[in-house]
Amino acid sequence: MAFDWRMHVREHPRFGSYYRVVERRPSWVVRAAVACAVVVFIVPVVMLVLAAAAVGLVVFFVLGFVASVWHTISAVFGGKSKTHGRDVDAGPTPDGGRENVRIIR
Repeated sequence: MAFDWRMHVREHPRFGSYYRVVERRPSWVVRAAVACAVVVFIVPVVMLVLAAAAVGLVVFFVLGFVASVWHTISAVFGGKSKTHGRDVDAGPTPDGGRENVRIIR
């Protein structure tokens, strides 16, 4: 025998009266209540998610722009931007230019 949750809720001592009241209402009332619930609960959550995504995109692009300006300024004033801190004029290293790499031969 399958469990019928409607029967359980209908006969529940605390929630049964609420269920019977809702069950007697016309369908347009239920649709209106669901629409109000969507407007009250779902729409603000969606708006917050969209706002967070917009802020994230703006921060991403602004920080990318700041990084590119920083890179350009450091390249103009003699920074070692392409070498990642290595001295280019030092020549090749015994391990083929790799740093912090264990070579197994």
